[in-house]
Amino acid sequence: MKTRVIAAAAAAAAASVVVLTALPASASSLDGKDPYSTGCNSSAYSVRSASIKNQIGDSLGSVYLYWSPTCKTNWTEVRVSTSGHGSVNVYTDDGRSALFSYSAGNGGHHWGNMLYAPGVCAWGTGTVVAGTGTVNHGSGTTADACG
Repeated sequence: MKTRVIAAAAAAAAASVVVLTALPASASSLDGKDPYSTGCNSSAYSVRSASIKNQIGDSLGSVYLYWSPTCKTNWTEVRVSTSGHGSVNVYTDDGRSALFSYSAGNGGHHWGNMLYAPGVCAWGTGTVVAGTGTVNHGSGTTADACG
């Protein structure tokens, strides 16, 4: 009888640990989702932007940090040459990030996935590789926005 009670208590403790690690307090069902397929883009606007520059300061595009007041999410978008490929990332000051790599095409307009971020600061980064040589590689970081 005691063996069953101990086994049941151990199973219950293990289950509660799994729940705690699987669902951190900052998690949201929108984390990691596409802002356009979820409709979060419909109310969104750009809160910060920056140039994507190469090592000598030439602009290779722009990076934007977006905020959706309806979904309470942030994400990063870039506008670069249609032949460019690279990555976008959104960061929050509570230690989360959402990296997304993009391929050439889509008219040079690319975006990453969202992070639920009410009441926290966020910022975005973008990179582009638009050809060979370091003058065709660039990066940019927006200032942070706190909401």
